[in-house]
Amino acid sequence: MTGIDFDSAATLKSAQRLDAMADNLEEGLRNNKDALDVLPAGTDEVSVRAAGSFNEVAASFVTAMSDGVLELRKLAAVLRTQTHGLNKAEDDSAAALGPRV
Repeated sequence: MTGIDFDSAATLKSAQRLDAMADNLEEGLRNNKDALDVLPAGTDEVSVRAAGSFNEVAASFVTAMSDGVLELRKLAAVLRTQTHGLNKAEDDSAAALGPRV
């Protein structure tokens, strides 16, 4: 008989690793966000516009990074929810079969 082997512990460990990755990315962004701010080298139009362009890119990066962190957390949550649901379904099925003889 063929079946599906599902390692709940490994799946939950993967969810933990995804959360840890999200934590590290979030902490890195929080600790280094100020480094993304560019001040104009001078008061001339080119310097002001160049700094503005860099800051727009930095803001876009921060948004994309934050979105990525959120997606990692959502993926970890889905893994946990699905794993717990599968474990409950297996436990319910085993209970429905009755005690082992």
